[in-house]
Amino acid sequence: MRPGIGFPHRHPHEAAHLRPLMDRLQDVLVAPPREASVVVQAASDPPVRGAWNVQIFHGLGDKAYTLNPLFLQRGRFPRLRTAMNAPLAALRLPAPFLRPPRSLRPRRSRYQQLNAYGPRWRDLLEERVRDAHISRFGHVALNELGGLASDPDGPVVWMPTWDNRRYLGGPEQSSLRTFSGAVMELARHVPVLVKLHPLTVSHNQQAEVRRRLASAPGITLAPAGESPYRLLEGARAVLTDTSSLGFEAYCSDLPVALAKNPGVTLGGLHAELDERVPGFAPGQALRSWGEAPEQPDDTAWARDLLDVPVPGRNDAFAADLRSRMLE
Repeated sequence: MRPGIGFPHRHPHEAAHLRPLMDRLQDVLVAPPREASVVVQAASDPPVRGAWNVQIFHGLGDKAYTLNPLFLQRGRFPRLRTAMNAPLAALRLPAPFLRPPRSLRPRRSRYQQLNAYGPRWRDLLEERVRDAHISRFGHVALNELGGLASDPDGPVVWMPTWDNRRYLGGPEQSSLRTFSGAVMELARHVPVLVKLHPLTVSHNQQAEVRRRLASAPGITLAPAGESPYRLLEGARAVLTDTSSLGFEAYCSDLPVALAKNPGVTLGGLHAELDERVPGFAPGQALRSWGEAPEQPDDTAWARDLLDVPVPGRNDAFAADLRSRMLE
């Protein structure tokens, strides 16, 4: 077997989910993905043939629950499918990627899915996806935030997503342009920390809006590559749009509000979160919410969707990766 563990990633926000495990595996050889016996990634790239492949979910809300790609071994080459393909396969559609695997036996190149959705979706996947192991270690990145609490004197953290028009059916998914004026007005009364999505910067979206925010009083722009989870510590509240970080902040007992653009359809976790937190339209004032944000009041819902973070789970998962590498 090839030595080492590979941690491929393309964007800083993916590395944020890998870092807790990388820090725990400093005593093992970290190898390039094609040379590693275990490959851990937070993206949806195909698995590496011959390695033990592990997927860490790096986004929740925009996937309509369980649409994160699963790469399952069928024959000699992994085929792309998603968790939602499993019930569709019962329709016997001709598309090859909807066909069930020929064998349900474990395979060396199968994907191990690290489940971030808690018992509710873990049990669903265990019933439908028979040739992949569903892990029970919870959300790797959030596991590092034990005891996270809001600070009434801290900043409102605004996390607008990037404008990717392929998702959620809206012409403008990000709240960056539509809510910049309201956020700058809020910053006159409450400190605001803005965390841009890394793809907003790399795709050079809304450059003029970003320049205005950088010079506005009361606003601090965090580096785009900074881990968003570190910014949640000491936050007064979180304002987001269709970013799954809003759901993750809610699960961490932080006050959350949604900036909702017209024409953007909220589905999946976003729709459920929208039922539980304040929502604002472009042009609405944010001051009253920002000065006294509402605490989450449905922790049972959050815990049912996301395993309650426990830092020791990352230690246990790192030990499991070592055992895979030494098999």
